[in-house]
Amino acid sequence: MNFYTLKKTAGSIALAGAFLITVGAAGSSVTFAQDGRWRDRDGWGDNRVERRQERDGYYDGLNKGRDDARDHRSFDPNCSKYFRDGNGEYREGFSRGYREGYRQIRERWEDNRVERSQEQDGYYDGLNRGREDARDHRRFDPSNSEHFRDGNGEYREGFRRGYADGFRQYANWRRW
Repeated sequence: MNFYTLKKTAGSIALAGAFLITVGAAGSSVTFAQDGRWRDRDGWGDNRVERRQERDGYYDGLNKGRDDARDHRSFDPNCSKYFRDGNGEYREGFSRGYREGYRQIRERWEDNRVERSQEQDGYYDGLNRGREDARDHRRFDPSNSEHFRDGNGEYREGFRRGYADGFRQYANWRRW
């Protein structure tokens, strides 16, 4: 075997190997694309049917959980017709979504309840301080109170209203 024949054979083998590597890479990228392992717009990992069912269940559960929390119903994802009629992937997504939606609304409700409580406390403190100031013939000035100055926004708003009501009530009561 001479040098040129050996060179030609080695070149053919190298060319065939490069061809096989190229075809293999192209084939796997088609398989990769068909498998759907890219990220879609809403952050879910792939686009398989099961994954779509789980995603649909999640969003349905999220909405149902929010509705139940808003209507002050007890936490029960099994109560939904959609949950009972769904397959395993849908139910799994529904349960996660329901839990998240219910939690979101309950936390907001608890935060609002705390704010309302602070406003109510401010109102009664202001009511008493307004009556005292009117009784002692002081001028109308809710910001003169230490409680008002130290309170947060909700407390101050309640204090202002309570102070005005208390001051007015005592002033009107004295006229009788």
